[in-house]
Amino acid sequence: MEAEALERRQVFELPPLQLVVTEHQAEIKACPACGERTRGPFPAEITQPVQYGPQVKATLVYLNQYQLIPLARATELMTDLFSHPLSEGTLVRSNRECFTKLAEAEEAIKQGLQDSEVVHCDETGARVAALQERCNLGARYRWGIEISLQVEKRQGYHYEHAFSYS
Repeated sequence: MEAEALERRQVFELPPLQLVVTEHQAEIKACPACGERTRGPFPAEITQPVQYGPQVKATLVYLNQYQLIPLARATELMTDLFSHPLSEGTLVRSNRECFTKLAEAEEAIKQGLQDSEVVHCDETGARVAALQERCNLGARYRWGIEISLQVEKRQGYHYEHAFSYS
């Protein structure tokens, strides 16, 4: 008997979370003539006997810098998810490494903003003391000095407009 139709159901699930350890080995050989020992090379990014890879470090930085999870909670989360304890120092070093690697890109972005005719920044607000505060709403012309600040309150909202001219 053939089926007259097909019904489908799907389940979305995460794969088991686990750290993957990759071991690198370098042979050490002694010269038969003089006895001098030589070791084969490791990949350039492998500098320590035990270290965390770029995905672990990127995840730590993401949790701490983008999701704003404090050091202790970010390392606790990694321990809870992967059953592998990480120190806060590992997170601090990962942040520092990321900062260093992005320094050139950050400077290029800053220079691009400074060279731009107009830069517009708009930050949505948060409720403070029954007023909706809106901050950093402003248009900047060539990064001049802010010479006027207009404050406007209406319908429970507080707006600040900063204008700059060179």
